[in-house]
Amino acid sequence: MARNVFNGKGYTLVELLLVMMLLLVFGVTIFTLIYSGSETYQRISRNRNVESDARIALSYLNVKLRQHDYAEGMDVKPFPGTSRDALVLYDQTLDGNLETWIFWSEGQLLECLISEGETPDVNLSFTIVDIENFEIAYDRASRVVTGTVAYTYNGQSLSRSCEVMLRSEGGEAAA
Repeated sequence: MARNVFNGKGYTLVELLLVMMLLLVFGVTIFTLIYSGSETYQRISRNRNVESDARIALSYLNVKLRQHDYAEGMDVKPFPGTSRDALVLYDQTLDGNLETWIFWSEGQLLECLISEGETPDVNLSFTIVDIENFEIAYDRASRVVTGTVAYTYNGQSLSRSCEVMLRSEGGEAAA
């Protein structure tokens, strides 16, 4: 009498290998989907943060220029030791005159508050926002201050600009 090798209580080696291969393919597929989704999320988040930082820098510039839109309230000067321009805001206090220098250095938009006549120092400054590049220009004839932020979005170099027309007559401090 011949007996059947498969009695319904177990699996053959071939079936076991097929199930393991299917689980392996399923696992690799799931891992690939999760990994690519994570990479996509990180790229989108990074792009959103870079663009947001550019908007923050220009908004900050706009607010500061509006606050100092009075005669001799601001000027654009070269930052000491560099060829880059900086926005200089002038404030009068009971203790004396103060200067606020807003400038770009090594990937950061910085602000340095000093007494009038002192030299601004990067080490005494605090970070406003991290940005790739920042330029500021002042057209004294038309009283327009232009701030430009350059950044990389999805591998493309982009820039945003903000033009602020000063309402006050003049704008530069007396020498």
